Amino acid sequence: MLQPVKKGEDYLLPELAEHVSRQFPAALYTSFLLSALMVLVLWDLFPARILLSWLTTVYTVSLLRLMLYHRHRRRPERRLSPEQWLRRYASGAILSGVVWGAAPLLFYSGKSPQTNVFIAFVLGGLIAGASSSMAPLKATFRIFISLICLPLSTLFIIRGDSLHLAMGSMLLIYGAAYLVISANTA
Repeated sequence: MLQPVKKGEDYLLPELAEHVSRQFPAALYTSFLLSALMVLVLWDLFPARILLSWLTTVYTVSLLRLMLYHRHRRRPERRLSPEQWLRRYASGAILSGVVWGAAPLLFYSGKSPQTNVFIAFVLGGLIAGASSSMAPLKATFRIFISLICLPLSTLFIIRGDSLHLAMGSMLLIYGAAYLVISANTA
């Protein structure tokens, strides 16, 4: 999840931890808002029990990540080391990717291509938004991208009609482009 820092480069960890930490609140609050809006949009299309269970899971993961952030930022005397913060951040980001990646499995609609496009739009936005904070953590970002892109693109491709094949292929290309971008960051 976190690439080891080469000997002589361990001075970079505090800078990397600070960069990720500064980016984190915006990403977290975006997750809170997008998940609530997604549930509102899908409310009449899926059972409330499934929507609310997924939303509760997103909020639980996000709140745990927020608690970790505040522990790291607000208590200098008990502050995590840069490596501890980055490892815990990476674990939370991957858990978030699992929850968001489950959305298409729960909310895929065989009858409504526009619902599927909406979900793809939300997930694509999450990937784009995560790039500024996660790209320096290459392995974490790659796992996050895979967890979000693969379920929906697989569902699109399995569907098999020309529209879904195109959407699945485009989502794979989009994910692959971000994987290349993450490989080329410092």
